[in-house]
Amino acid sequence: MQQLVSTNAPPKLELGISAGSQVFACPKEFIGAVIMVDAIQQVPASPDYVLGATPIDEQMYTLVDLEKLSGGAAKGATSSTSDSSVGLVVSHPDCYPIILVGQSAGSLDDNSTCIWKSFKLPAAFNKHGTEELEFTFVKAN
Repeated sequence: MQQLVSTNAPPKLELGISAGSQVFACPKEFIGAVIMVDAIQQVPASPDYVLGATPIDEQMYTLVDLEKLSGGAAKGATSSTSDSSVGLVVSHPDCYPIILVGQSAGSLDDNSTCIWKSFKLPAAFNKHGTEELEFTFVKAN
């Protein structure tokens, strides 16, 4: 498994995105923008965690429902993402253009009261191989 690791993680360098009852951490250095999710185009025959696709600056991005990807929403169930969902636009050379979708996003630090979770993207999102991409972080000492 390939890890996308933030090695410089002093406080407030992580973005958290809530999806269902969980908060996932993603290093800010891998996020190009935080957006409101709208204008979703359906993608036929896609996995249930793919909400669809949307264009940003003439490039198509896959919208990934983190709640369903993490197993938080049962297969076939409606996740808690909605018309007011937010997305973290991932900007990393090893990853195809994706937007991580959840209910809200914000900065996290070592003093955050929520439990930070790393997460894995399926190998299909890895430009350079067949390994899963794991978004993880290193807390400051």
